Amino acid sequence: MLIDEILKQTEDFECGKSNAVIIGGPTASGKTSFAIEVARRLNGEIVSCDSMQIYKRMDIGTAKATKYEQSAVPHHMIDIIEPWINYSVFDYKEAAEKCITDIIARGKIPVICGGTGLYINSLIENRQYTVEEDLKIRTELEQMAENGEYDRVYQMLCECDPEAAEIIHKNNVKRVIRAVELFKITGKTQAVRNADSLLTPADIEYKTFILNPDREILYSRIEKRVDIMLSEGLYKETEAVYNECVEAVKSGVASSDTVDGLTSLAAIGYREMIRHIFFGEMTPEEVSEKIKINTRHYAKRQLTWFRKTPGAVFLDIE
Repeated sequence: MLIDEILKQTEDFECGKSNAVIIGGPTASGKTSFAIEVARRLNGEIVSCDSMQIYKRMDIGTAKATKYEQSAVPHHMIDIIEPWINYSVFDYKEAAEKCITDIIARGKIPVICGGTGLYINSLIENRQYTVEEDLKIRTELEQMAENGEYDRVYQMLCECDPEAAEIIHKNNVKRVIRAVELFKITGKTQAVRNADSLLTPADIEYKTFILNPDREILYSRIEKRVDIMLSEGLYKETEAVYNECVEAVKSGVASSDTVDGLTSLAAIGYREMIRHIFFGEMTPEEVSEKIKINTRHYAKRQLTWFRKTPGAVFLDIE
C-alpha cells in the first residue's frame, strides 16, 4: 500500500522533533482521505495547504474535508479568513509555520496536505518574502498609470528588470507597479530577490509525497466531483459568497475596491458560476462543462509544478 511506503520512509521521524510530512497532488486525487489516514497512523495533525480552503463558507467549491473527516484528526489552516480578504503566500507561510511548530511542540507530527504548489514550496524552501513597501513610490506610479502614462511605467520595468518584464504580463498593472516599486526599494531585480529568499534552509525536515493518479482516472474523478458539487449546492453557495463580497466592497472592509480584485472569487467553480448567476452567461450544462474543463487544465498545471518540487517522491496511483 502507498501509505505503507510513506510510513517506511518516515520511520525515523520522532514525535516532538522537527519533522513533517507533505501530501500533495492534483485536485481530486484523493489527498484528503489519504492524508487523514497518514496522520492517524503517525499520531499527526493536518495542516491544510490549499489557497482557497482558507476562506470561510466556501466549502462545496473548494472540496473541504467534511466535519466528519475533520473529526478523525485535528485540522488547521481551514476556514481562517473571510472571502473578501485577500491572502498572500507570505500570510500563509507565517501562519502555517506557527501551526507546524505548535504541533511539533505538542509531540505530534504535522501532515501538510494540499495542492497549492507555491504554498508547499514556500515551506520546503523556507522562502523569505519581501514585504517592504514604499507608499510614496507606489502612489506616484499609480498616478502615472491613471494619467495615461502607463506605457512609461512599463518601460521603467523593462529598463530596471527586463527579465521580470518578460514574465509579468504588460496588462497586469498592479504587478508591474509592484515590481518597479520593489526594485526602487531594494535595488535588486526579481531574480536576485528570489535567489536571496532561498539562502536560509528550513529548520524543519519535510518529506514530500505527491499523489500521481493515472490521467484517465483523475479526469473521471474530476467529472464526478464537479457533478457532486453542483448537486450539493454550489449555486447557492456561490450566490451567498458573492453577495457577501459585494457588500464588503461597498462598505470598504474588503481588500479590493471591486469584487473582481478578490482572490476568493477567482477560484475555479466560483468564477464560472458567478458568470452564470449574475451575468447570465452560459446555461447550467455549459457551466458544468466549463468547470470540468478548467479543473482538468488546473490539475495538469499542478502536476507540472510538482515535478519541479525539491525532493518530492511521486506515488503512482493506478
